[in-house]
Amino acid sequence: MKVFGFLKMIGMHVKAEMRINLLGVAIFNLFFTPLVVLGVGKWVDGEVMEQIGTSIGRYMIISMTAGLSMLIIIQLTSEMMMERSSGVLLRARSLPNGPMAWAIGKSISTGIIVLLMQILILIGGFVFFDMGQLGTGTTLLVVLVMLLSVATHAPIGLILGSLIHEMYGNVVIILGVLALFATSGIAFPLDILPRPVQVLQLVLPTFWSGHLVRSVVMPAQAGAAEVVGSFQPLLASGILTLWLVAGFFVASFLIKRFFRHESIGAMQKMQNNLRSQLGA
Repeated sequence: MKVFGFLKMIGMHVKAEMRINLLGVAIFNLFFTPLVVLGVGKWVDGEVMEQIGTSIGRYMIISMTAGLSMLIIIQLTSEMMMERSSGVLLRARSLPNGPMAWAIGKSISTGIIVLLMQILILIGGFVFFDMGQLGTGTTLLVVLVMLLSVATHAPIGLILGSLIHEMYGNVVIILGVLALFATSGIAFPLDILPRPVQVLQLVLPTFWSGHLVRSVVMPAQAGAAEVVGSFQPLLASGILTLWLVAGFFVASFLIKRFFRHESIGAMQKMQNNLRSQLGA
């Protein structure tokens, strides 16, 4: 009965979040990012580059189908800060198993939105970037990579969100995530960047998300352009799975600690800080 109640709480949270994101003007946000990605991809598209075995635009779109998962980090940290200041997290704390139900429900609902964006990019790839020749099996593998990538990045968002207490901290996280995203080999091969950047990216999940989806879609010889010398799907899957398991383990601990510090006083202090930082 307790398990059923817990799952029901998660389902109610996901349903409420999806209603907000898919009804009304908020749905335009769902289409905005994919349209920007497809537009940039078309703008930089050109002749086939011998180094990567395809055009740079197609390379970027293929990588983005999985690499865009990094967006969930920004979404979660921003929403955690806003819901903390609005009292949503304080209400969740008052419910039995409320903190974990909130965290799981928020991860699922945000993950669904990001996944829908990735699917729209994939559809755009079929239409504008000569990806229509992909078979049903390959397409399903791409979707599975998307799911793994979204699930891998979600706990990172929860972890970082539990560590910030003001708007400036969230801005720093957003800028840091965008910088790592831009240098993750999603838009261009990683080997053109300085070696320290390559080493950093090789331990982060976004590069391996893009690497894994490229190994599914692109021919084997294109793997020679990868910084690791060839496509390594098993290694990529293992690293992403490790991030997934470790991430949710750490996130579950930090979320519980994070909610223990939620109080009316903490909420009011954050509201005052936000007003001060916004100049209100």
